[in-house]
Parts: sequence; C-alpha cells; structure tokens
Amino acid sequence: MCGILGYYNLHGRSIDRSEEDIVRLRDAMCHRGPDGYGYLEAGNRSWALAHRRLSIIDLSEGGRQPMSDPSRRIHLCYNGEIYNFRELRKELASRGHTFVSASDTEVLLHLYQEMGVDGFALLRGMFAIIIVDEVRKCMVIARDPVGKKPLYYGVVGDNVIVASDPGVISRDRAYRKAVDPAGLYSLLTMGAVKSPQTLFEGIRKLEPGRYRTVDRSFRLDDPSTPFFRFDIKKKTELKGGADAVDQLDRLLDQAVERRMISDVPFGIYLSAGIDSALILSYMSRHAERVNTFSIDMSMSEASRRETDVARELARKFKTNHHEVQITDEEYVEILGDVIFENSTMSMPDSILLVKLSRLARANGVIVIETGEGADELFFGYQGYLPTLNESYHKLRRGRVSRLVATATRAFGTEARLDRKSYLVDGLDMRSRGLMIADFHYQPFLSYQAERRVREYAGTGAPVNKFEMLNTVVASQVDRYQDYAPSTMSFLWNVSYRWADLLLDRIDSATMSAGVEGRAPFLDVDVINFALSLPDELKVRNGSSKYILRQIAERRVSKEHAALPKRGFGGGNENMLNDAVCAYMKGRLASSKSYRDAPLMEVEKLQSRSQLFTIASFHAWADKWM
Repeated sequence: MCGILGYYNLHGRSIDRSEEDIVRLRDAMCHRGPDGYGYLEAGNRSWALAHRRLSIIDLSEGGRQPMSDPSRRIHLCYNGEIYNFRELRKELASRGHTFVSASDTEVLLHLYQEMGVDGFALLRGMFAIIIVDEVRKCMVIARDPVGKKPLYYGVVGDNVIVASDPGVISRDRAYRKAVDPAGLYSLLTMGAVKSPQTLFEGIRKLEPGRYRTVDRSFRLDDPSTPFFRFDIKKKTELKGGADAVDQLDRLLDQAVERRMISDVPFGIYLSAGIDSALILSYMSRHAERVNTFSIDMSMSEASRRETDVARELARKFKTNHHEVQITDEEYVEILGDVIFENSTMSMPDSILLVKLSRLARANGVIVIETGEGADELFFGYQGYLPTLNESYHKLRRGRVSRLVATATRAFGTEARLDRKSYLVDGLDMRSRGLMIADFHYQPFLSYQAERRVREYAGTGAPVNKFEMLNTVVASQVDRYQDYAPSTMSFLWNVSYRWADLLLDRIDSATMSAGVEGRAPFLDVDVINFALSLPDELKVRNGSSKYILRQIAERRVSKEHAALPKRGFGGGNENMLNDAVCAYMKGRLASSKSYRDAPLMEVEKLQSRSQLFTIASFHAWADKWM
C-alpha cells in the first residue's frame, strides 16, 4: 500500500514543475507510505513519477519505487499487492525474464514488458498503477477489477496529473478550484461520489477494472477501456448443487490464505458478525496465533454486546486479542482531525476504522483483513431481496409517464424521507424504466438532491441516479428479465458501492494510520462463484446469507451462525449521537463555506445522516476550495 503520483506532458515538453514541487505533493501522502519514498523523471522532464512506500512484501531496497525495466524505457509506480505474483514470476522466468528482487512490483513491471495492457487481466490482487512507456510514447494507468485501490487523474494545463488522492492534484499551482455539480449530486443521493466523477471539477476517478492510455490524443472525458469482466450469468445458468457449500468454503479459505502473503505482521478486525468470524476461522488454519482487534463505543449497549461476542470468538480461536474503547470525545476528535480533513467523503463508521487501525499499528500489525463485500454478495441486509423483487414487479406493470413523474415533484418535501417523498422518488424511478432499486445508504432522494445542486451551483445536475443505474446495467446485460435480482444488484455494487463508498472509506481509514486493508470476500474467484448461485442460496426462509451461515456452522458454531446481523458500531443513528451531532452543528456554524453559501440550512435537515453529509461537504469545501 502506497501513495503514488505521476506527471505527464501531453506535448512531450517539460512539465514545468520542479522536483521540489512534485516532492511536496508526494509527501502530502506520507501517511500512505511512511516507510520510504522515491522520485524519477525524464531527461527532458516531460514526465515524472513519485512514490511513498508502505513496505509489505520484500522490505529491502529491491522493492523501492519508481522502478524501471532493464532497458530503462519502461517505468512503474504502483499501489497495492499482487497475490499471484509468485506464479506470474515463475511463468515470466520461463520466458526468459530475470529478476533481481523478491518484490511483486518487479513482476508487474516485467509482465507489462511482456504483454502490455493485456497483462492486467492476469493480476489477482488490488492495485492502482502508473506506467510510463517510453517505447510506445505514452503513460498507462490502471485500477483493479473491484476498485480496492483509488486512482485519480486530471488535465492541468498541458500536464496530465495522476495520484492516489484527488486533493494532491488540486494542490498543483495551475488547478482552478471549483465544485463539480455531478459529483455533488452523487454525494447527496448516494453518500459518496460515483466514479469517474469527483467533487473536484476537472478531476476524475478511474473506474474499477479499467485502464486509460495517456498520449497526445488524450481527452479528460473520453471513456476508459475495460480489461476485465466478471462472469455474469443468466437465471437459466445459475447452479446451486449439493456441493455449493463445499466449493464456497474452499474458495474463501483460498482467498483468505492469499491475503496472508506478507513480510510484516497481519491480523483481522473482529466484530460479532459471521463475515469476520469466518475469516478468523480460515486465518487460524494457516497461522498459529492470529492478531484480532475489536472496538467498543463506550456509551453504546449495542456496541458492548458486539464486543462481548468478538471476545468469545477470540477465546475460541486462541487469538492475540486487542480491544479498544472509543468515547464521544475521541469520536469527535477523529471526525474533525482525520475524516473532515480528507479530500474524499466517508461514512460515520470510518471513525471506528481509524481508531482500530491506530490500535493495529501501535501493536506492530501492518496488514488487516476485513469482511467487506459479504453483505452485498450474499444479501446480508434484511429486506434487500424483497426490495429488489418489488422493483422487478413494478417495472413489469409498465413504466410511468415522465410527464406525470415530473409533475409529482412539486409535492415532494425538501429533505424528509417519508412515504410521500418516497412515492415521488419511486415514480421518477419507474418513469425511467429502472430495473433495480438503490436500496442502500441515500442521505437525500434524487429529486431532493437535484434541487440542492440547482440552488447551490446555479445549474442542474448533469446526471440522474436512476439513469446511472440503467447505464451500468445496460452495459453488461441486454434483457434484464433474463437475470436474477442479485445479479442486477451486483452490477450496481461493483460499479459504485464497493469502489466509491465502502472500499474508499476502508482505504482512507486504514491508510491514515499506515495500515493496509485486504478484503477476501471480494476475491475475483469468490465473486464469480457467488454470481453463479441462485438467490435461494443467499436468502432462505427469511434468513440472510444462507450459504455463509451453512459454512459458519462448520467453521465457527451453530450458535454463532444463527446470530442476527448487527450494524458495525451499532449503526449510523447510534454513532451519530447527540454529542456528535452537536459537534457537527458547531462545525457548520463556524464554516466559512456554509456561511457564504449553505448547501442546506441545518434547520431544514431531517436526519442525522443528512447532517453528517452536509457537515462533511462543508468541511471539504473549507479545506479544498
């Protein structure tokens, strides 16, 4: 895990930035890479690469970046881990490649030398890559299939700037500060900004499983190119044989073991859920004593119950267990000093992840496995599948006139999430022929967000959530009726929820403490297998995560497998308690951007999640605009 930065002049001329300028921007990401740094530039200064290193594999100088191939014509700067690098290294060696280090970075460099961009599809891991190819006279950037590692780019003057953090790009002296209306709309409706947009006008986020080539013909909003596609199956192709539990059990064990590849100590964030319990059970098969970390919100009964269960799991698997409490004062401190200082948006539970990451780092643990992705793949959210099925049935009854849907907006409330407002939003959804519902975290409904953007930015939102959903689905399937609701849900999750919300907040929180997070449920083989299963293996008789619970009975206990789902930290309403809300209101009262142009007045907000979103935006605007 690292921080990476690249400059590339589109006309082959000098980037007109000194080494000191670029190093200053690089070192703004020192938390992403506290163990080392590097810098490399072209002889004519037409490009430059800079790197901050968090040492995980090959701790020697042999893994130092930026790294060049033996001809010194191809140069690489990368963030992440390649779990199958040893297999790839063996194959490349058989083709005549020689290696001087034990690092995955060198394997990645030789793979590109051998196969070009076609090699990206062979990688199993998490990665954000910048390659300067002086043979082909271009820069290539790429991001892993699930989007575990972030990568941003923008055109500033004649230079394309690429970085792990959009705030770094915005600090270039020629960047013109402005809020992107599409990014703002996305934040209000989904709690984060869907790639390729960001909150920064003129800065984009590379989508998962895609690459872009930067050369003289580069245009900021040209589409990126996919190098990977998941194995999407029609309903008639789904299989739920008697050995499905065995197969998933084997794949999860393999995914966890892969993510234990490390030259530094590793562990797991342990909650009361079956996801982390399963990961722990697999890790315990491959290590003598696993490091486990749990957190307790000291004023929360729900959080204490979760900590009690985690403690029992730690005893059962004989782990090296660590617990920490977080008070309201500490929560507010991290919210203000870390989360509100970020250049990207986050979630209320990010504060707990920061605290856990600090605990792990303080105990010498640098690599952490987490349960991200299990809820979305196996329907861990209660009521999610019925909601998807309902949207299918509504669409079969026919689309609503766009004129009718538009007219009903006049009756919708400004911010209230009540029955009338959901009706207005639902008519908008049906008028666009939407085949799936966005069940997840949404601070504001679509029409409410459009009003906010229009009043704040003076222009309408150039995107619509329902049209984005349709575009995502249409890019992968033809007739939605041929696919299961879980498949439709997956397409939305892989294009937005994972990469731009859940994984972005994991990356930001862990990196703030110099810790690397890994997510075995989002292993490509696990995902493809989950996509082959019928929905009845995911939800049965009202029981969510049915197939995971079957495995948990084997690996953990029948009692644990039967536990209901608990939200991390007790859920948003629990974390955003009165003390935290009072802090956010005070923060808004002292915010210059809020006083000058409030996105929405505090008095009009109808939920604590809305308050968190508005406070987060104005904290961002105060620092970055």
